[in-house]
Amino acid sequence: MGMSFGNLDAHDPPYPDYMNDARHTVKSALDKAGVGFYSGWRDDNMSMEEAVDHLIDVIGVKMMGAPSKEFADYGRAKSGTDDAGVATDRQQNQKPVIRLVVG
Repeated sequence: MGMSFGNLDAHDPPYPDYMNDARHTVKSALDKAGVGFYSGWRDDNMSMEEAVDHLIDVIGVKMMGAPSKEFADYGRAKSGTDDAGVATDRQQNQKPVIRLVVG
């Protein structure tokens, strides 16, 4: 998103307010339309678990890129999804279905 605003170095947090505002605007529109929001979060001040928790609990993503298998496994366990992004039976109605892609 930083490149869209001409800021080539704004690819990792902390983000300028105008980028946070833009992310909130896009996410709100997607929520209204029932479309999942994709985001990543690479913050060297956060552990892997904190980054996943932030993406799911604060930003409210439904899809995220996972830089490692451990990241994906933690996100899948937290969200109650399998490796195809399908909710497990026991948690299907409790947590959002979240797709994690390792790469």
